Amino acid sequence: MKGREGSSYLPPYDTLEQDLTPIKNFLTYVKPLNLIWGLDVNSKHSMWYSPTTDTRGKLLVDFLTSNGLLTANEQDGPTYSGPTGVSWIDITVTTINFANKIQNWRVSEECTQSDHNLIHFNLMIHSTNRNLNRTASDSTRKYATQVGNWNMFHQKIQQTGKQWTDLVNSATTKEQLDKSITEIWYKLKEISKRCFPPFLPKTNYVP
Repeated sequence: MKGREGSSYLPPYDTLEQDLTPIKNFLTYVKPLNLIWGLDVNSKHSMWYSPTTDTRGKLLVDFLTSNGLLTANEQDGPTYSGPTGVSWIDITVTTINFANKIQNWRVSEECTQSDHNLIHFNLMIHSTNRNLNRTASDSTRKYATQVGNWNMFHQKIQQTGKQWTDLVNSATTKEQLDKSITEIWYKLKEISKRCFPPFLPKTNYVP
């Protein structure tokens, strides 16, 4: 199984568009199926468990989603500890094919000479390949739920479940109920977008 590894630094003084353009070109022309990509993104987003989300984080999530990339980060504490405090700005990104092979992602407590903490994970290179039997004409499935981040999905649903119930129970008119249901569907779409990759043609799922 051939794979590719890479790392990138996205400095806070550059625009994301400037830094992501060559990466987009690489993804477009090389089309790596088995990619592990470590990034210092200087961006914050709840997708990689940052307590806050900023504009750069939202732009980066849109980029990852549109290119069928997933974050392997788990909720294991900040990845950066410096003079300005702690932050969650280091992420591990992978292609859909490789998502199920990255296991036990964690932030190390080992001391280093850097403000960035070491990140460890297990790579299950001998696991059985899985062919996802979905075709491009299967329009009933917008997201590839077979390789999604189900832990994050369950967490998000638990966090918002009571709020959704309260919205429905508090509706006293048809208009209010319609508005509540629309809001719930919108939020569910946003959660699915964060937790699962977009649907791609079947050939992109074969390792």
